[in-house]
Amino acid sequence: MANQELLERIDQRLKAMDLTDYRASMLAAGRPEIIRNIRRGLSRNPRRDTLEKLANVLDCSFEWLATGRGTMAPPEQALSAEDAPGMPPREQMPADIPVMGTAAGSLTGAFQLESDTPIDHVRRPPGIATAVDVYAIYVVGELDGAPVRGRRTDLRLRPTAGPSG
Repeated sequence: MANQELLERIDQRLKAMDLTDYRASMLAAGRPEIIRNIRRGLSRNPRRDTLEKLANVLDCSFEWLATGRGTMAPPEQALSAEDAPGMPPREQMPADIPVMGTAAGSLTGAFQLESDTPIDHVRRPPGIATAVDVYAIYVVGELDGAPVRGRRTDLRLRPTAGPSG
């Protein structure tokens, strides 16, 4: 069975919580078939949001339930807005994303990479700190007479799967 390890973790928590498949599924998603479909192989890759809800009901961490790694215990509590780490200062963000060209922001716009050499580098935002093979393009011009996103120049980040990636 493809999800045998996941099911072993689910069974461990069901027993500890004294819950049935039906009851845990209903509490997690309001539908009785969540765990049943995993057992039958109908849900080979349960969605993240489904596993997060199930982890909440089973009083365990999402990471442990989904992968078996990390601690079984759920996170203590979410950070308050005051305790949450803030955005790092701009100067601390690495400028390691290559800008590979410029695209015309118009209804008949065009984009072409002339070489493999970047024309610039931009700072990497924290949201993509671990992303690999990312490039950026500058978008300039107007769409129907209005500046692109309120400015004459905009920056777009893309995966390196190719220019249309």
